[in-house]
Amino acid sequence: MKETKISEYSLEEVFLYVPRDPPRNLEEEMLKPIHITEKDVERLYEDFLIHCYPSFSMSIESFKCYMKKHEFEKNDHRLVRFFRGFNYTKTNYLSFHELLLGLACMEPTIQHGKFRVKFIYRFFSDESGVMTKECLRKLLLEMNPDPNTIDSRLKNALNSFNAKEMNNGESIIISERDFVS
Repeated sequence: MKETKISEYSLEEVFLYVPRDPPRNLEEEMLKPIHITEKDVERLYEDFLIHCYPSFSMSIESFKCYMKKHEFEKNDHRLVRFFRGFNYTKTNYLSFHELLLGLACMEPTIQHGKFRVKFIYRFFSDESGVMTKECLRKLLLEMNPDPNTIDSRLKNALNSFNAKEMNNGESIIISERDFVS
């Protein structure tokens, strides 16, 4: 019989990304502008545990229910993309830290640092985690819905991201590394 491993964070682990001065990592640096405190993180962790119980992680369906607290409808098509954006470990379930940092990435006041840009990459990537030409088109249209300039903006973006042709030019992909740099 397979052994089940259950682990809950200690408070020290829960507070891992609470911003310090100076920030010790990208996550603290990202959270600093929203002035999140240990008390805020503790409340979010308690909410996370209550919502996920008896689990210590959040599935996509659990995430959809949870996001109702943040004014989303459970059937909002963007929730799958948000889940993918939050899930930086690519495990198909969210840990507490992924929820904390994902919610922070949604804040409009957060700067476009490396962590948030990676979130944007995952959010706009396809189901397999790849940024295609069509994914990039959607991203650019969300930033500026002007259909008259999309082709030139797309061409410029593909050039700046070192897009790679695959399958003899049938598809174009952008790596996360090229997108972030």
